[in-house]
Amino acid sequence: MVKVKYIWIVKKDNKIEVHNHVHNCYEIIYYFNAEGHVDYFSNQKEIDNKIEKQINYIDGPIDEYSKETFFFKNNTFILLAPRVVHNEIHDVSCNVMDIGFEIDNSTYDLPTFCYDDYSNEIGKLFMKIKQEFINKDNYYQDYIESLVEELVISLNRLIKEKTDKVDPITLARNYIKENFTTNIDLNNLANISGYGIDHFRFLFKNKVGMSPKEYIINKRISLACHMLKETDYSISKVASFVGYDDVCQFSVIFKKKMKTTPLNYKKNNQTISK
Repeated sequence: MVKVKYIWIVKKDNKIEVHNHVHNCYEIIYYFNAEGHVDYFSNQKEIDNKIEKQINYIDGPIDEYSKETFFFKNNTFILLAPRVVHNEIHDVSCNVMDIGFEIDNSTYDLPTFCYDDYSNEIGKLFMKIKQEFINKDNYYQDYIESLVEELVISLNRLIKEKTDKVDPITLARNYIKENFTTNIDLNNLANISGYGIDHFRFLFKNKVGMSPKEYIINKRISLACHMLKETDYSISKVASFVGYDDVCQFSVIFKKKMKTTPLNYKKNNQTISK
């Protein structure tokens, strides 16, 4: 079920700054002694889908509008889903451990999240894995994979417990934040949330301050503005990237929100070098 791709044990007496990068597998980072933050970009898409190395640094434009930040300290862990662009900034010396792994089981679909491991349940598993990795006793690789499998099950239990405590509108908002460039069926999202569509719209607007449709549009137009300023992509490519197959529809919506056309906005705001 689980295949371990890498294990990195990092102990540094100085500050570390790992620039924006992506992995082709899940990564879980456990901070035994550390302080800092991780920025991840929930809607960043890779133009080049070939990600073969264990760590791939990102040189192109980043969708800053989708940036989320996790703050870590001692006994915090962060789980990052495959292909999620992120960085890692340490403010002090650190003692951390990274495990990269793949899951061959559709039952487990782990999201990106951060957790303070007060019970040390996950930390104890990490320590077992660390000792096996260092000692390399007989069958240590098989044992490590069994421990990582146990880790994955523990994470899923933790996520289920955490999700059960989150209200459905917050979950719906988080889903939209992660998927706003796709075709989101609001009726289906309302059903999943346990509400009829009208009541769902009312609750969403009451909590977020705008309707689900308006929230999606705002996220798309914010990303479009960033891309028009920071890239040389054509208007049609930007439209497709942010979720509009019809460039005319995109242009109408963009002009309504920004009081100018995408082309004029690009001409007046572009910052990339010619």
